[in-house]
Amino acid sequence: MKKNNFEPVIRITWGIFILCLVAIAALIKIYLFDNATESEWWFLIYSLPLLIPVLLFLIFLYNAKRAYAEGQKDLMHGKALASWKYDDVTWTRFNEREWKKSRIKAVGIPMAFLLVLALFGLLDPGFSAEDFGLAAPFVLIFFGGLSIVFLFYTYALYHRTKTCPREVIIGEGGILYGGYYNSWELLTTRLAGVKYIPGEIPMLEFDVKIMGKGGSNSHPIRIPVPAGKEFEAQELITKFPSEKKEL
Repeated sequence: MKKNNFEPVIRITWGIFILCLVAIAALIKIYLFDNATESEWWFLIYSLPLLIPVLLFLIFLYNAKRAYAEGQKDLMHGKALASWKYDDVTWTRFNEREWKKSRIKAVGIPMAFLLVLALFGLLDPGFSAEDFGLAAPFVLIFFGGLSIVFLFYTYALYHRTKTCPREVIIGEGGILYGGYYNSWELLTTRLAGVKYIPGEIPMLEFDVKIMGKGGSNSHPIRIPVPAGKEFEAQELITKFPSEKKEL
């Protein structure tokens, strides 16, 4: 198993977080204490919507680091439910397809919310073009920040699949995929279901729910099923105490 690379990512994220705090502190000094309302440093205000996704990513990284260590220990002690190996063609095609899906999702998230904002402006007569011009950068930076975090994370996983062993190890609390442990036993996650998806490259999809104040969001983890392992994959579903079990 490869050593995880959380530390350099955590250090970079802390650096961005500190820069955001410095920018916010500069804003407070310029606009509240110096009362310089016409300051040329007005663009620092965009550090506010960036601060939240960076903070959320930090929390996620520390949580994932802990889960990685615990999950790796479990798999090393023989608590694996299945261990599959792949040929280069299947492994490469599947991961390239998943990376393409991630890119589309990352671009679509901020664009979708910007479209919602534009529709709101059209339906609300009190929402002027000037209001849209003020709100649009905040929407783009906030959801764009979330998208960049998501894209950075998924690209790191995709890049790792190019050099890691062509192997997936499935445990009770997560999956070691591409040398990285994907856990559904984090503080705000749970496994809601597992299903088998037939196709040119059949898959197992683990429906991981991320809990929040407004409910839960689905974060599916998909893994390819090697040729000849289709029946084993369908049997594997029954070993997970999830809310739904589909074939």
